[in-house]
Amino acid sequence: MDFSTPTEPNTIIDDLHRCGSHHEEGDLNQALVRLVASARKGTIRDLDFTASNVAQGLRNLYVAAYGPNQPPQSNQTNPLPHLYTKSQKKEIRLFLRIVLRLPEFSECTATRQVVFDTPVTNIVLYNLSHCTTSSEPWLANESNPDEDRAAITADQDDESDFCGEMLYLTYLYQHPDQRWHLRTSMSVLLQHTASNNSTGNAKATHKVLQVMVYAIRGFTTPCTPSHTQLLDKIILPLHAVEGKISHTKPLIALFYSSMMECIVDYLKLDVMQYAERVVRSVLQHWPLQSCGNSPKEILMVREITTVLEIIVEEVMVDQGNIEEGKEGKEGKEGKEGKEGKEGKEGKEGKALRTGKQVLARHPLQEPERRLLFTRIGSCLASDNSLVCQAALKMFSEPLVMLYFVQYGNELLTTLPILCCTRPRNIGTKPCKK
Repeated sequence: MDFSTPTEPNTIIDDLHRCGSHHEEGDLNQALVRLVASARKGTIRDLDFTASNVAQGLRNLYVAAYGPNQPPQSNQTNPLPHLYTKSQKKEIRLFLRIVLRLPEFSECTATRQVVFDTPVTNIVLYNLSHCTTSSEPWLANESNPDEDRAAITADQDDESDFCGEMLYLTYLYQHPDQRWHLRTSMSVLLQHTASNNSTGNAKATHKVLQVMVYAIRGFTTPCTPSHTQLLDKIILPLHAVEGKISHTKPLIALFYSSMMECIVDYLKLDVMQYAERVVRSVLQHWPLQSCGNSPKEILMVREITTVLEIIVEEVMVDQGNIEEGKEGKEGKEGKEGKEGKEGKEGKEGKALRTGKQVLARHPLQEPERRLLFTRIGSCLASDNSLVCQAALKMFSEPLVMLYFVQYGNELLTTLPILCCTRPRNIGTKPCKK
């Protein structure tokens, strides 16, 4: 591919409109080559991005390539809109990835509103939910079964990543007052994932949750009821996703990392308000041993570990200055008073803060704590060695041990009985098959 030929601004605009026209019969390949060359060499920056024809050209290019084009029907003989080939779509993705992140484009508010309007938002969400539905990508090209399967998979992964990037740019460039439609559509997609277990939905959920993370990090305290509803009705129900991709990977693993980012941000926002909700949701959707989904059970154990660590971190930060003030006023004598003033230095200084005074606030109430310790005990008594190993690893985490020491009496009265009797999820409904 030759990129040596300079491209005039007028030629770039003509190529944009040529590629964005469904019925254009010109040489699209040459136009795409010139567009990609101008983007790579930087000559695209010579355009006036405030001009309406530039904004409309960029919008039409994306809509023409990824809009709801219908394949020709058997009873239709009239000329149909042009359907882009895979190689042409790949060139369009490369061009848009460069142009839509240019400072010249991001600084033009009017241009951004034209490119990322409501119809384009609907197209982005539609392609995001449909480009990842094929779990066996080589079956999608029945006309040429000899085509390289790895190439097809790589092309689908690149298209899926591009849809995720477009979703992020749509949220980034839209005005805050106009994001309600996008947030509602993303919430509907997440609710669909929680009720319909499929690989395509799970992959799309990962992209949506990555955008949700940026939205949650913009929340401020005190949290509004809409923020709490987002956690209760949209994010936490995703724990209910069942099924496995393989014998070592659960279906929930496809979006688990991004879901945990959202939950961690909520906990750091207000641990007292949200810790109990998260733990209750995890315990409610814990997979039964009869389901044979031990990989999901291991992820749940790790999530409990993360939640307990955040609880201890947040509460210790809040109570550290109070403890130092109390110890300073009481004037403890000897080494204990000295360690109280110095704070967290040394093992002995930490040991002084492992009593009830460290966690003066209790994010988890006694009923939730007992249910949590009961679940940990059942994991220790599990028939699966990997689940048991994950539960044992909790006791090697320093912050988790601080929490266990805080409630040592409840823990010690629960674990020995469980480990001896080996409970079997009595009274719970059977798993879905």
